[in-house]
Order: sequence, then structure tokens, then C-alpha cells
Amino acid sequence: MSKKSAAAAAASAPVPTGPGETSRDEIGQLLADAGRDRLAGKIRRLIDRFIADTETLSDTEADIFEQVIGRLIAIADPDVKEEIARWVAAEADAPAGIVEQLANDDWIEVARPILIHSECLDDEALLGIISRRGPSHLLAVARRSQLASTLTDALIVHGNEAVMRALSHNPGASFSDRAPELIKARRKVRLREHRKSVRKAVYYPAELKTDEGAMVAACTLVDVSRTGARLRMGSSDQVPRALRLVFTGRDGGVIRECERVWHDGKHIGVRFV
Repeated sequence: MSKKSAAAAAASAPVPTGPGETSRDEIGQLLADAGRDRLAGKIRRLIDRFIADTETLSDTEADIFEQVIGRLIAIADPDVKEEIARWVAAEADAPAGIVEQLANDDWIEVARPILIHSECLDDEALLGIISRRGPSHLLAVARRSQLASTLTDALIVHGNEAVMRALSHNPGASFSDRAPELIKARRKVRLREHRKSVRKAVYYPAELKTDEGAMVAACTLVDVSRTGARLRMGSSDQVPRALRLVFTGRDGGVIRECERVWHDGKHIGVRFV
């Protein structure tokens, strides 16, 4: 499906009924009025309309706007999403669902401005991102101008050394009474992991496949240990959890069953299973 066809399909959200409800035709007209705009222009026009009418939109109308905007963002190229994210990050009344969608984007250039600057992300949403995203996303969260102690606790537990350095230099980060204990426990865990499985830097062309053998993406093996590996990706495509890593090393062809642990748009971390 072409981007033009996909954009038209994205406007086909379910039509609510009842007086005063936004219709699919109205959203379609907004898109038609921006017919000569790039996709970024169409998305921005819809978000502008949402922000302008936020006080008068019903819950159903707001949901429809977010559904349509979300679908358009989902089909957009990374550079378009990055442009939208930089603008949305400064909008205090931006649609919360769209802000979270951009904050969770695999491509860190898209997620970063939202994670650092957006006031629309509450602590619950940020905790979810910290628990399931990779180091690049956590580093962006660690650079927010204000961080509650619940967030710094989570970053200490899940973050890497770069995240810890960012927290230590962030004057807006609050630390709980548990922070020293968490830092101490974290150091013990990292030391055990280092002793158990030292990572070796490599540079091998590799492929990621599904557990059934279907091609997922070409990539480059960056470092590897007995328990996992880090790979550089050539795209920001979605990657399934269950994977098969195929590469050629000094000992010939290697195939390892693995699972995705994190994915930040440029790199992916896998654990061997």
C-alpha cells in the first residue's frame, strides 16, 4: 500500500453517532484541505485542531482524533516522526496517547525529544518506558529537568553506566532514601554479570530470522558474550521477541536461538536461549 493510500485508510476510523460528535467526513476534510502538504503537515494540522478544540471535544471525538493521528504516525518515515516529535515535545496540550506513542518509538531520534522535554508524560508512563525499553531511551529519561525519586530508583535498577552518570549530573533528579542501597546492589549485580560473561567486541555481518527461519533483518554483530549479544540494525522496523541469530565467525557458520531484550531503533540486545 502506498503512503497516499495508507494515509487515506488512516482516516477511516469508526464513525461515532449522536449530536455534536466528530464524523469521519470532518477528519477526511481536514486531510483533504492539507492535500498538498507532506505527511508531517497533515499530522500537524490534525494535532493543531485537537489542541485548539481540546476543551470542547467529547471523549469519543478526542479518541477518534488520536486514532487517526496515531495511524498516520505509524506509517510515517522516521524523519517525519522525528519532525513531529520535536514539535509535540513542546506542546503542553498535545494528545497524551500520541505523546506516549512517540515516546515508545524504536527510533531513539523520535523518542528522545519527547522523553526529555514533554510535560505530557506522567510518572506511570515513564516507569513503563524504563521497565521495557533499552539504554538509549533510559538515558533520555535520565536527562529530564525534573525526576521524581520513584523514577530515579527505577533508572538505577534498569540503567547502564551512562544513565547513572546522567543522573549524577542532573540537578533536577530527586533520590529516595533507598537510592544508596539500590546503587550498592546494582554494583554487585553488574560485577557478577561481568565475571560470569565478559563481552567481546566483534564485527561480523549477521542476519536475524524468526524461529521458523523467515528473514527479519540484516544486521552487524557488535559484541557478544556467552549469554547474549548486541547488534547494529539497518532499520527501525519492529523486531519479534523470539529470534534466530545467524552469522559467520572464526569457527564457521553460527546459529543461535535468542530473544529480544531491548531495541532502541539502531541497536538491539538479545539473550541467548
